[in-house]
Parts: sequence; C-alpha cells; structure tokens
Amino acid sequence: MSTITTITMVASPLGLALFGALFDWQTTQPRLRDSLIFLEIQLENLRFLYTFLAAFFIPVNYTSLINKKEG
Repeated sequence: MSTITTITMVASPLGLALFGALFDWQTTQPRLRDSLIFLEIQLENLRFLYTFLAAFFIPVNYTSLINKKEG
C-alpha cells in the first residue's frame, strides 16, 4: 500500500471526526465556527489535490490488469 493511500485512509476520517467534535463543542462562537469550516474545506481541497497527483505518480501496469480480467 502506498504512503499516499495510507495517509488518505487515516487522515480523512480523523480530520472529519476532529472537525465534527470541535464544531459541536463551539458552535456558539461564530469566529471559531467559521475558522473550523474554512479549515475543513482546506483539508478536503488538500486531500483531493494529493489524490489527484497520486494518479499521475503511482505506476499502474495495465497489461497485468487486462490479463487478470481475461484469465
């Protein structure tokens, strides 16, 4: 398993859980709530960015995938 895949599988649920806990804890303070919303959006943007970049840098052997499907 690649490092990027591992980071995605671990960081995303933890980040969302942390965001949810903090958001529920301090929803009465608008500045903190807005900061948490902004932080959550930025974390999602970063996750999409490195997932997108990983598609270009992780080699895929398409021949072996086709052989597995035919076999």
